[in-house]
Amino acid sequence: MANKRILIVEDESIVAKDIESSLTGLGYTVAGIVALGEEAVELSGVLKPDLILMDVMLKGAMDGIAAAERIRREHALPVIYLTAYTDQDTLERAKATEAFGYLLKPFEERDLHVTIEMALYKHAAQRKQQEALAREQRLQERLLRAQRMESLGSLAGSVAHNLNNILEPMLSYSDLIARDLPAESVLRQDLEIIRNSAHKAVEIVRDLLTLGRIGHYPKESLVLNRVLEQAARSPGYLALQQSFPLVTVELKPVANLPAIMGSPGLLQELVMNLLSYAFNAMPQGGRVTLATAVESVSEAHTGYEVISPGTYAAVRLQHTGAVIGEQELNRMFEPYCIRESDQSVRCSGLELAVVYAAVKEHDGFIDVRSAPGRGSDFIAYFPVAGALTQERESPLPGEFGGNETILIVDDDDEQRLSAARWLRGSGYKVLTAHNGRAALELVDSSLQTDGAAINLVILDMIMADDFDGLDTYRKMLEFNPRQKVIMASGFAETDRLKEALKLGVGQCIRKPYDFEALGRAVRQELDKG
Repeated sequence: MANKRILIVEDESIVAKDIESSLTGLGYTVAGIVALGEEAVELSGVLKPDLILMDVMLKGAMDGIAAAERIRREHALPVIYLTAYTDQDTLERAKATEAFGYLLKPFEERDLHVTIEMALYKHAAQRKQQEALAREQRLQERLLRAQRMESLGSLAGSVAHNLNNILEPMLSYSDLIARDLPAESVLRQDLEIIRNSAHKAVEIVRDLLTLGRIGHYPKESLVLNRVLEQAARSPGYLALQQSFPLVTVELKPVANLPAIMGSPGLLQELVMNLLSYAFNAMPQGGRVTLATAVESVSEAHTGYEVISPGTYAAVRLQHTGAVIGEQELNRMFEPYCIRESDQSVRCSGLELAVVYAAVKEHDGFIDVRSAPGRGSDFIAYFPVAGALTQERESPLPGEFGGNETILIVDDDDEQRLSAARWLRGSGYKVLTAHNGRAALELVDSSLQTDGAAINLVILDMIMADDFDGLDTYRKMLEFNPRQKVIMASGFAETDRLKEALKLGVGQCIRKPYDFEALGRAVRQELDKG
């Protein structure tokens, strides 16, 4: 009780002093005494007392009831009315302001004490209830947000699968036509435009797959500082700098950052998407700080989402662009458009949705903070993985051709035939199968006829019948335990693909692929011991 601070609003100085004496005797602290309603409203925000004793009939333009209404609306402080009048109109006006008590003058010290204690208790109980409701609302919003993201991810995955089927022949046949055209043909430039457009569409498809958390993202031990450095040297970063010359960037990697298990390509895309979002938020110029940090969370931290206790390596991007409003924050990572606090609408495409999906792919968390004068702050938390292990990259061959025997297994006729045509043109002997069972017959026949194994199988992961790539590979291992296989997929069931890789599949290539990527993967697998 000794710490409870009370503001007295009373225009009769003798009465005010008498109340002050009573409050002091009861153990309360008097925060101040004012005589006007306007002063009461102003000091309520400055002094922030625990309770206000308010005379109803104040002199001046603002009476006690009007002052109490302003205080309730602007500062949410409890008010007890003091009055010598009990007329019905005054009582009705007082009730409308949701006062916490009502004392008739003159009043006994005991009545003052009881009314104050009841008002303080009621206010504390209301505040706890409001906090509990706010927590419940935040949890409900997070649940709805997670459900929205899951639904969007499922939709994105389905759309990506259908787009893959459309893009595969565009890429495959443009490569084949380009190879057969004379070097001086004027059509080469037109073909290059088609190929570039198709590749841009492929990037969108891959963003959709990331959003749906569909596909395979090989992870390795890496340090996020390296991801930042690679992003800062990328063509995309240089293009951003050229498009937004008034935006400055400061890189602040922290020393001795612990490693995480991460997908280098996916993490670089995350960083580039955050940078792109920040640059576009400051068309007139501004400052971006891109940093790494070690973050230790000792107990569950509630920000944009609940961050579990643990040690994290974090990527932090701060920019001085427009403030993001509270309502906009709730839908920040949904695809395409958000409305800024100045009511303008800015579209981020899939950028931030992919950022969120990439963080979740790494079992991480993300937080967003935004305030006037400080811009916005994005922090991505990734669980640490211990000591860094040095990455070893396979050398990329200069020539992709060869004379080995390759079996292509794909239920998409155009994809199967175009890949076979390209590989034959590169010198390989090529067999094709339209499903897994037909592929097994070819493998068995090859072994039975001349005892020579097929050197490499390019195997589609998902096929139309009930016998997918994993089922086919398992049976192939029964024929030849050393069979080399590349798995191709644009819409893979992650768990089944991981199982195939554990069984011995050499690598996975993402569909739709161009023939350079196919040739590189083929040569890498064939050259392995």
